[in-house]
Amino acid sequence: MLQRNRYHRTLGLVGIIAMVSLLSKQAVASDDWSPEGFDYDRPIRLDIRDDPQELTNRVVGTRQQQVIFKDRAGDDVPVLITLPGKGRGPFPVVVLVHGFSSHKQQVTRQLGRALTDRGFACLAPDMPYHGHRPGPPQKLFTTTQPSQARDNIVQAIQDIRQTIDLAEARRELRASKGVGLIGYSMGAWFGTLAGASERRIKAMVLMVGGSAAVDASKEPKTANQNDAEQLDLFRRFVAIRPLEAIGEFAPRPLLMQNGKQDSLVPIDQAKALYDAARKPKEHRWYDASHLLNRKACQEAADWLATQMNPKNKN
Repeated sequence: MLQRNRYHRTLGLVGIIAMVSLLSKQAVASDDWSPEGFDYDRPIRLDIRDDPQELTNRVVGTRQQQVIFKDRAGDDVPVLITLPGKGRGPFPVVVLVHGFSSHKQQVTRQLGRALTDRGFACLAPDMPYHGHRPGPPQKLFTTTQPSQARDNIVQAIQDIRQTIDLAEARRELRASKGVGLIGYSMGAWFGTLAGASERRIKAMVLMVGGSAAVDASKEPKTANQNDAEQLDLFRRFVAIRPLEAIGEFAPRPLLMQNGKQDSLVPIDQAKALYDAARKPKEHRWYDASHLLNRKACQEAADWLATQMNPKNKN
């Protein structure tokens, strides 16, 4: 499968995604976590324009458009909007957050058709240093400058929240009663932080998420050094720890999906994040690696449809 091969080549380029088990043992009480660090002043009018970049590898059976909005940091954020193939809307919205070194089109190819078939519209932004934004992706985690790495993550979460602002500004989208969110890998980490700080997210799916961060090392021989730097980053900044944030998502419904053979997000790390979450929650396991199978994507869409009860206009 072409998509599967591309994803594994991407993993080979970025190196190891290591989960730091020590974090789950040393995490402080969730009372120390606050959403205030991800607050932003919402503009009266969001600056939105069409994206001139050519859209390739369209999702068959859908209608797609690329737009750009100006975020609070002054950066251009490209967003891929995917609508059901038929119907005038307004369509309920699911925000898709991609993984490390991935982009908006890849996560949309994974999940877009399953969601649009159930009446949803998908909005997928490129995270800082990813996709059509200036890179490389490794700059997102500038571990030699911990405060800059924290600021990059804060900007990513604010960009997710402003993608909801974008949804609320579009006539073809229905976001006034909240949106769903699916985060994949790094997107599960960022989704956890966004969901905990943004009340407009009404239901959330975390795919191959765990209790620690992404190690963006490019060479295996540097893994131990980079693990130590990531651990230092998490020790410094409580706000970016998923274990501290996840409990704040309740009482909104949460679904976690993980692979039994995932060497990048070990079982104990997935369980640690799930245990830190509060009800209502559900954890599903798949006979898969870090790349979840089609069944998981279909079940994520079904679960969101049940939670959000979209009116399918196809």
